[in-house]
Amino acid sequence: MNVKWNFPHGKQLTPMGANDPGINSFNDDIINSLARETIQNSLDARDSEKEPVKVTFDFKDIETNKIPGYKELKEVALENAVKFWKKKGNVPTLDFLKEFRSAIEASEVKVLKISDYNTCGLDGNNYDALVLGNGYSEKSSENAGGSKGIGKAAPFAASDLRLVFYNTVPKKGDIKHAGVLNFVSFNLPGADPDVITQSRALYQDETTKYVSGQINFGFEERQIAQYGTDLFIVGLRNSDEDLENKIIFSTVNNFLVSILEDKLVVVVNDRIIDKETIQEVLIDLKTVNWNFDEKRLLESTENYYEAYTSPDKLEFNLDELFKSKYGFIKDLSDGKLILLKKDKANRAILQTRISGMKIYDRRGISRSINFTGIFRATGKELDKLLRSLENTNHNKWSPDQLLGNGKEARAFLNDLYRWFKDKVNESFVASGGDSIDAIGLSSFLPARSRKQGGTSESQESGI
Repeated sequence: MNVKWNFPHGKQLTPMGANDPGINSFNDDIINSLARETIQNSLDARDSEKEPVKVTFDFKDIETNKIPGYKELKEVALENAVKFWKKKGNVPTLDFLKEFRSAIEASEVKVLKISDYNTCGLDGNNYDALVLGNGYSEKSSENAGGSKGIGKAAPFAASDLRLVFYNTVPKKGDIKHAGVLNFVSFNLPGADPDVITQSRALYQDETTKYVSGQINFGFEERQIAQYGTDLFIVGLRNSDEDLENKIIFSTVNNFLVSILEDKLVVVVNDRIIDKETIQEVLIDLKTVNWNFDEKRLLESTENYYEAYTSPDKLEFNLDELFKSKYGFIKDLSDGKLILLKKDKANRAILQTRISGMKIYDRRGISRSINFTGIFRATGKELDKLLRSLENTNHNKWSPDQLLGNGKEARAFLNDLYRWFKDKVNESFVASGGDSIDAIGLSSFLPARSRKQGGTSESQESGI
């Protein structure tokens, strides 16, 4: 075997700097993006419907010189990239290379291992899409959560080295591993000056495109019958933060329904998040010193949990209109809505698909009724449609995502929104002339004070 770092190269290629759009799209909230994207990928690869997918997160420090191909990364890739980009004077890329040098020359680096179980692992097509390809994905089910091929960039955003190793024991195919480095272009030593590398390098055997057997970085090795995949993020960023609680927070916020429906179990450094422990986990998270926005989000997640589990919740299937109007609705149970009214409420509906991952909160339904809702698209054809409407970050449904005519999809989303409003009003607005306050309207009206024997008015300044 000829195992080494391979830097694909060619003549007059377009130089690639550090501003990779795919990686940069996850930089705003790295840990949340990492947890969301990797767990979603694991749910997409679920093997048996009888058992939940299990995803584990574990941390370890390793000696930096133990990284496979360490000498090539430092002496070939880094040094030649610095020379190349100094000539071009590109500051952002030189800044990235400075961070890379700091990480690669440190005595130790932190490794985050993310492993999944009750999954199929990476067969030929899935391996090619995840490790070798770019901009597309291969999923085992048409109802999988992701399809754009962008989410696999999230682990690289979490690494100061932009370095990830994949290890897989698949149900079909060979046990194998490989390393992927999302780097920058540079001139290969001794080559024609017009020959530059691509930004993506692979640690593999040049013939097979992978390395036989497993890699473990000192973690416990996977058993032969434990099908699934391990990701090793080498040079983990922000290692001084409370990574454990941030991953747990992201898990319960993004996968609340998946956990409650027993589709997912997550373990972070031996802390278990499943349908039995999630209430306790939510209570524990309240003791963490979150910022204001994080506290609001945690309260919102707690409200959704209460809506799902409360004995007072109301549950609805789709109305007959949907089945008669849309061919992708096969049964009224293809869409399910849960509503709960209480004083402390989100006034929003969490929207999700078959996998249970949160897509986004649908707001603007009522400004006066204190309700919290959850909508689940459970029909396969409906799920397939909504999947096609998701943007690359999987946090919005938009008809503009369709390459063809999105007219029917736009009509469906409008009807779904109206149905939400109708169900909230039918359920919680008493008949017989109850009035609904227009929130904020008083600020546009004269202030009035009532006195004995008559009315005096005083108009506030402004409008």
